Amino acid sequence: MLKDYCGDITVGRLRTTRFIGLWFLLVVLFFLFGVLVGASIGVAEHILGGDLQNTQQALREGLGLPAMTIVFIAFLVFAFAKLNIVAKRARDAGLPGWLTALVLAALSAGTTAVGGAEAAGGLGFLLLIVLAFLPTDVLRRTT
Repeated sequence: MLKDYCGDITVGRLRTTRFIGLWFLLVVLFFLFGVLVGASIGVAEHILGGDLQNTQQALREGLGLPAMTIVFIAFLVFAFAKLNIVAKRARDAGLPGWLTALVLAALSAGTTAVGGAEAAGGLGFLLLIVLAFLPTDVLRRTT
């Protein structure tokens, strides 16, 4: 499974069912990571007396750069894993893998800037559903 997320970055392919399963697992893991960070802040708030502003200030002073670095690296790992499985699925459908993944990411980012997070989430989900259900090699050129 790790190979699906991080390996075969130039030649790998994913069938529809495996792509949907890996994408769903990645979404669940990202959600659980967010819950873990939120729960950690909540526990720290409880330990430090229940004042959120004081807790945030204490966490910034106590953890600061190391915590932000860990969160940033985790975000990069999740983003790379998602782009890699999108590229593999695009390759399986006959599209150029990484170019398709980067175009979908740019469309999502552009939609966020113009229409907000809800619009970007909806467009990203719609594009992933279309990509997921394209038949294998349907867009591959034959020479």
